[in-house]
Amino acid sequence: MNVTASGKQRESFWRSNFRSRQSHLPARQFASERLAKIAKTKGLSLFAGFAVALVCLVCPLESQAVDPELKRAVDLAYNTAFDEAEGIMNAYIASHPGDPMGYVVRGTARDWKQTVNNLRGKLNDQTLADYKTANDLAFQLWNKDQKNIDKMVDLGNTYMYLAKKWLDLGKTSRSGLILKKAKKHMEEAIAMDPNRYDAYLAIGIFNFYTANIPSGLQLIASILGMSGDEAKGLQYLETAASNPNLLQADALFVLTHAYGKTKGNYARALTYFDRLQALYPNNPEFPSLKGEYAYRAKQYEASRQQYQNFFTFCNTRSGGCVQDYLFLANYFLAAGYIKEQNYPGAKPHVDKAVELNVDQYRDRTVNIHLYRGLCLKAEGKTEEAYAEFVKVREGKGLNEKAFNEAKKAASEMGKSL
Repeated sequence: MNVTASGKQRESFWRSNFRSRQSHLPARQFASERLAKIAKTKGLSLFAGFAVALVCLVCPLESQAVDPELKRAVDLAYNTAFDEAEGIMNAYIASHPGDPMGYVVRGTARDWKQTVNNLRGKLNDQTLADYKTANDLAFQLWNKDQKNIDKMVDLGNTYMYLAKKWLDLGKTSRSGLILKKAKKHMEEAIAMDPNRYDAYLAIGIFNFYTANIPSGLQLIASILGMSGDEAKGLQYLETAASNPNLLQADALFVLTHAYGKTKGNYARALTYFDRLQALYPNNPEFPSLKGEYAYRAKQYEASRQQYQNFFTFCNTRSGGCVQDYLFLANYFLAAGYIKEQNYPGAKPHVDKAVELNVDQYRDRTVNIHLYRGLCLKAEGKTEEAYAEFVKVREGKGLNEKAFNEAKKAASEMGKSL
């Protein structure tokens, strides 16, 4: 790929379509000069003209313009029209070979396709290849023009998505060090232009998650310079999520995880799911996680209502929902009833979870044996219940908490594990 030539093609395209991806600083300079000229022609004093120009320099401008095809592909991917999103990006990459974000958006579309269709890693290589290509291209472009804010932001974002994928693949240290590079470029970009809302997601992720590193890893993280400010991280994420930019949906989704699974503030997380679901009503991830988060907030009746909405959604959605989503729905419904010791309520969901289970979540398979044993125990079927508790014992290494509960229940039946 001829990066220099394609980079020129990209700049030419944006100029011809009046959607400049140039830094806002030159734009402000142009505007101030223009106003000064107007002031002169209108007979204003030099001082007055300068004052008008100064006002323009400090006025906030709109954030970076986004190519409509990139935004369209992001929206299609979030709304699960994966083939259409990928087709648009294939065409975009062919006509804009110098834009790294084409590869980023295609990689993100593939990641969503893998999640929603439960492809269990089948698209990892393709997605990683897209993010690597994007990062290599962005680095070459930035290296030739290191003060160009567009190229700076593109490079930071390609680092961020590459870090995310390496984390998915279990390469935690590599991911952290790459994300640190993203932070460096984005902090410089925001110092140049605070309205570059597409730069806030990366530094928000860095600050929030490095501030929440598990205690056992904090020393290593400190040595590597991986420390962050949680409050700032959330502020940056909110900025990215509240202002129009190409990564706005990703920022909303990160906030659901940050407030939910990381901080346990499930009620706050649900507000972001509501926003995502309003924007992308065909994505099963959002109603599914709303049911799970209500369960984790110990709002079991609310969780049941959310999952009832989810089943209705799946029944009316073209293609329905994949088995994994249905398994998880029944698993968490069963778990909620078990927490309330409502074993008759739990039993149909336990049975359905057993039917749908393909042992993708092995620790949850152990829990299912526990739930089934507790339901059988409540029915007075002691031997059958004990057989399930024995299966829990066999999975002790995966789920010790479940084993301790099974051991207690077996003891109440006069048996030992």
